[in-house]
Amino acid sequence: MIRISLAVAALTATGAVTAQTQYGDYRDLSYTSYTLRQTAWSPDQYVGDLKDLVEFGDALAHVVEFRSPRNNAFSFDLAAAVRTNADGETELESFVGAVEAGGVFFRLENSSAEGYIHPQDSDTRFNGQYIIGERKFDAEYTQLNIGTEVEGNMGARWGLGYIEVSQPAQISLYTARSGGGYTDRANYPDALVDPEYTTRLIGLWFDVDNLQAAMHDQSGFALSLSESGGWRYGPGLTMDVTVGLMTGQSSANLERVVKDNYGLNLEYEEPVGMGWSISYKLEYIVAYRMPGSNIGMSFGVEGRALQQFFTTEDLTGAANSVDSNYEAVGQFGIGDNTVFHYGPFVRLAWEI
Repeated sequence: MIRISLAVAALTATGAVTAQTQYGDYRDLSYTSYTLRQTAWSPDQYVGDLKDLVEFGDALAHVVEFRSPRNNAFSFDLAAAVRTNADGETELESFVGAVEAGGVFFRLENSSAEGYIHPQDSDTRFNGQYIIGERKFDAEYTQLNIGTEVEGNMGARWGLGYIEVSQPAQISLYTARSGGGYTDRANYPDALVDPEYTTRLIGLWFDVDNLQAAMHDQSGFALSLSESGGWRYGPGLTMDVTVGLMTGQSSANLERVVKDNYGLNLEYEEPVGMGWSISYKLEYIVAYRMPGSNIGMSFGVEGRALQQFFTTEDLTGAANSVDSNYEAVGQFGIGDNTVFHYGPFVRLAWEI
C-alpha cells in the first residue's frame, strides 16, 4: 500500500511538472485587458427617492488594464477608464495604480463624475425634500488597499481596505407633527438631501479575478470550469469586497440649514455602524492556454453595492427625541442611501 501511494504521488507530481513545462511559468507573463461597460455613475444605482432626484450623463466606459510580470522583485498594475458621453465627449472616469514589492501589495483607485440634482422650477424643495447647496455636484469614489497575494493564486489578494465616497444622500427629518416618518407639514420637508455626502468604510478586504485564475488553471471564487484541450470555460464571480466600520458625514452644517430655513433646532448625530462595499463581475469565462501565452474573455453583468448593515442607533435606540414644536430630529436613511449599480460588460484579456 505504501509503494502504491508513493507511486501515485510521484505520478501526480510528474504531471504537474509536465503541465507547468508545457505552458511555462505564468508569473513571467504580463497581463493586458480591455473592458467595455456602462459608466459606473448612473441614477439607477440609487435606491428610493434619490433615483428621481439624481442625474448623471448616460455614457459607455472603455477600460484598459496592464499588469506587469510577477516574477520580479517589483511589479505594478495600471488601469484607466475613459467615459464617452451620448454627445460624443470623452473624459477620464477612473484610474487605478498598484505596486507589489517584498510580498506587500498597495493599490489606489479613484473615480469621479459630474452630476446634477433634477431641477423643480426654482424651488429648493422637491417632493418634500430640501436640497442643500448647489444642484451641480461632483461625485467621487476613492479606494485604498494594502495586503498580500493569496498563496498559490496570483489572481487573489487580501488585506485591509479603506473606501471614501462623496455622493448624494438623504437625511430624514422628523418633527412633533411627524406621522409615519413624515413631517406632515407643508412648510417642513420630509428629508434633507446633501449632494456631496461623504461615506467612509474601513475594514477587511478581499479581491479575486476569476478570468486570470482560469487562464492559469487556478481555483477562483465561485468558479466552475470545464476543460477541453487548451480551452477553459464556465461561470464565475470576480469580486472586490471590503467589510468593516462605516461612518457618514454631511458636507453642510445641518443644524444651521434647518435653523435658517425653518426656525427649528435640529438634533442630529452622524451615523456610525457596520457596512460593506462590493464590486463584482458575474461572468461567463472562456480562456485558452498556450505555451508562453494565454488569452481569455468574459461577459456578463458587473456592478457595485455600498450598504450599511446597521448603526449604533439600531442597537441602542435613537438617542434623540422631539420634545417640542421648535425641535426636529435628523436620521440617516440607510435604505434610501444604499447603492446598487449594475450593467452589462464584455472583457478581453491576453498574457504574453
